[in-house]
Amino acid sequence: MSGEFPGEKARDFVFSVRALFTSIERFTVYETCYDGPRTAMIENNGREIRYDILMREDAKGGGLFYFCECKYRADDASAAEVKSKLKEFLAKALDSLDYLTHKYEDGGFCFLFVTSVPFGIREGDLRDIEKIKGLLEDPSADTEKLTLLSKSVRLMIVPHWLMSTLHERVDAL
Repeated sequence: MSGEFPGEKARDFVFSVRALFTSIERFTVYETCYDGPRTAMIENNGREIRYDILMREDAKGGGLFYFCECKYRADDASAAEVKSKLKEFLAKALDSLDYLTHKYEDGGFCFLFVTSVPFGIREGDLRDIEKIKGLLEDPSADTEKLTLLSKSVRLMIVPHWLMSTLHERVDAL
């Protein structure tokens, strides 16, 4: 993957994450943001909200829809930038809540933030409403919505070595 532009690495990362989840039998990836215009998005009150990957996990008693954001960074020095991207993702997720709670039953969806580097935030941190308010830099954010958001956000780190392996699988397809 050397010599690639940042946009190509971002695309490769999305495809690597897709390959990871499609290799797990209970996951179905519906689309990525690279599948064409108006893909991997929802429309809420006339606004388009785009994600990198939309997928579903089938489980006993139902399933869970995932709205995923993938952020590739080349090294751990980018942790502050990834944290900033998490803030943007949380704001996007918050904007999506009304639509998703109307479309899916409570607990029928989640937001997954995937990155290639650790960035000082753990999934447990996102269960704390005050920490989410701090990340969003919005102390007046609706507590009820933040409570729902805190229950629906997941974090995942796909290290570079695994991305390379997954990228090889994508190339083989």
